[in-house]
Amino acid sequence: MTDATRTSQPRRTHPVLRDRGRLALRSIHGQVARFSGVVDRFGGKVKLGTIVPTLCIRSLRHTASGRVVDPEHAWFRLSQEWSDLGLQPGDAVQFTAKVHRVTKGWQDGQGASGGGGRVREQLIGFAGQVRNVVVTRRATRSLDPALELRRQLRERDASLTAADRQRFCLALQVAHGLRALQLQRRRTRFALAWALGLGLTAGALLGWTVASHGEGPVMESATARPERHSR
Repeated sequence: MTDATRTSQPRRTHPVLRDRGRLALRSIHGQVARFSGVVDRFGGKVKLGTIVPTLCIRSLRHTASGRVVDPEHAWFRLSQEWSDLGLQPGDAVQFTAKVHRVTKGWQDGQGASGGGGRVREQLIGFAGQVRNVVVTRRATRSLDPALELRRQLRERDASLTAADRQRFCLALQVAHGLRALQLQRRRTRFALAWALGLGLTAGALLGWTVASHGEGPVMESATARPERHSR
């Protein structure tokens, strides 16, 4: 076959990418692929007497082909790859996982007798380890009325506390200003009294000095006048 013949023949595509129907996981058993889905809810399973947290991913799709996966949901152990993202129901995610045979249900039928469990069975699903988990879209967070009310109460309490603190600081400033004003008034009164006392003392000293120096000449002139009339 020549190179021209090779180029003229159409390239065959993988059946997984060519088909557009639902993609059964058993048809890609053993393969590692990229998948997308939406966080549905969180749960837990009992293992060796302890509860292992889990999460359910719904609306599963094969990322490369865009085909809906059958089954359309799967449960995963809530490992660090998931928990580090702070996921909430409704978040859209992508992850890489290996399609493998897994088991679901109770070990040897334990717990099924109570009517709330299911006998352990094997089916095709995802292996426990997932890689490269990313959040492609965050769900719109609906506000819980109780949480919103508590938040508003906390904000109101914080505002009241801040107002009380400002009022206390203002009262301290007013009290300090009044004390400073009273002290200034006392100083002003003392200064006025001291100046008045100093002025009175200075005036008295000046009057006494003038009076003491002016008494001799006045008496001499008074005694000199009769002598002139006697001549």
